[in-house]
Amino acid sequence: MFRVAGGIILIEWLQSTSNVDIKTQFLPDAMTIPLIWVGLLWTVIQPGLITPRQAVEGAIIGYMLLWSLAKTFSLLRKKEGMGGGDMKLIAAIGAWVGPFGVLVTIGLSSLIALALALVLAIRKKQFQQFAYGPSLATAAIIVFILHPYLLYGTAMVKP
Repeated sequence: MFRVAGGIILIEWLQSTSNVDIKTQFLPDAMTIPLIWVGLLWTVIQPGLITPRQAVEGAIIGYMLLWSLAKTFSLLRKKEGMGGGDMKLIAAIGAWVGPFGVLVTIGLSSLIALALALVLAIRKKQFQQFAYGPSLATAAIIVFILHPYLLYGTAMVKP
């Protein structure tokens, strides 16, 4: 029951952040930071899927990985490739799905974004910048729903 309620909260929140990101190319702190705290709190209220420690680890790993990628891109290309809102959003997602889930989310969101970039490039015959938040949100929803199955066979969760 609680897992379903948590899923509804997460999915609705991610839908809202995606809508804002698509319209403005900006993810405000007022939407991302509370989602981090709600995710951390949720692991205390609904133990079992991930521990509070794993939620903190997921948030830190997600943020630091995207921060590192963005920093490397800006050093190599001399321009920004990702905003801080995306980093805070992946930290929030990490708080909900833990360290393993956040890594799967980043990989899956990269594939989703790549597919979208290819479609846009083919349709427009040129590269077009687009919001990364919806790709993160879509991947996060998939990972959250499949999370127990992704971890099956590990010491973390037993079905």
